[in-house]
Amino acid sequence: WMLVPRSAFIYHFFPMVPFMMLTVVYVIKQWIEKGKSKKVVYGYLGLVLALFILFYPAISGMIVPEGYIRFLRWLPSWYF
Repeated sequence: WMLVPRSAFIYHFFPMVPFMMLTVVYVIKQWIEKGKSKKVVYGYLGLVLALFILFYPAISGMIVPEGYIRFLRWLPSWYF
């Protein structure tokens, strides 16, 4: 979808979500089985949770101050 020149909407990415989730779980499982540090896995999962909590008000349509939305626009091409 990165090479498609037209606008992509969220529903275009839904078929990919189960495969992405399986891949992330597989990589985490392989990392732990090889005896690598679990701190990296916990750090990654903590970062994912923190970003979800940070962006949830914007992507769910909650009413939030405009300054909060401007804070979340890390790239100029992001619209929400």
